Amino acid sequence: MKTIKLLLLLTILSSFSFPSKEVKLEYTFTTGDQYVWTLVTNQTMQQNFLGNEQVIESSVIGSLLLKVQSLTSTGARIEATYIELAMTMKLPAGMQAITIDSKGDQAKTENKVMKSIMNKPFTILLSKQGIIEDVEGIDNLWSGLSELGIDEQQQKTLKQQFEQNFGKNSIKSLFEMAFTSYPDKKVTVGTPWKNTTGVGLNFPLQTENIWLVTSVVKEMANLTADGSVKTPDKEQIINLPNNLKAKMDLEGTQKINSVVHVKTGWPSEVKISSDLNGNMNLLAGGMIPADMQVPMKIVSQSLYSFVKK
Repeated sequence: MKTIKLLLLLTILSSFSFPSKEVKLEYTFTTGDQYVWTLVTNQTMQQNFLGNEQVIESSVIGSLLLKVQSLTSTGARIEATYIELAMTMKLPAGMQAITIDSKGDQAKTENKVMKSIMNKPFTILLSKQGIIEDVEGIDNLWSGLSELGIDEQQQKTLKQQFEQNFGKNSIKSLFEMAFTSYPDKKVTVGTPWKNTTGVGLNFPLQTENIWLVTSVVKEMANLTADGSVKTPDKEQIINLPNNLKAKMDLEGTQKINSVVHVKTGWPSEVKISSDLNGNMNLLAGGMIPADMQVPMKIVSQSLYSFVKK
């Protein structure tokens, strides 16, 4: 009889919905704290160039050391330093694959150039809500080009490529993707909030995310975000390699799954997948006799992990 009464009581209690515990998600900083940020990105780009389908597969594997330099009124100044970085690009049929590795054979110029940006610190200003307020000292990344024994023209070309792939806007977008932007109020499981970020590519894209806390287990919170990606300014002219210029018109979707520490706000793991479609409009000039529309599709997956030292 007692067992029956207990089961009945549990059944009645389970029929009620109890509100989820509120949590205040924000980054906390302690001067001197260090984190190793490891990133792995795989991307497939399909282009239709003059009626020919071209597929370019690329991957990036790297690590950065992040160190809290000092506190600010809104968050902290964080010193960021590349520890290692490797890129592989598989080009269309008939073209040789490209591999560049900061730890690779230093007899190869491309590896030596990649190594030259290692251990060259720059600074990120990160707010408690996860907003990248500024990026400082990014030019330091390519400050060692003159020491590589290459001529001035090569240095100029490399600097242009660095500014495109590791410039302020690209680095800002990369950090925006990895660091969740939190609301300024407490949330419960299922409470949505929105934020807008870049996409981490070397041309302008903007993502509007709708975030949710899906669960809180002990000291960790699981978050998801569904994002809508678009080109914010379709008339903006961007510079491409070989002195080419273009305008972009892309849109698509992005999905983020993030595991974060409730007490500190710092992520443990962030998984991002995106699917973009549209056109790259090459502008007349140089190798391009007339404006040319290049349909393209970009599919990418990224995994970021953070480990406190």
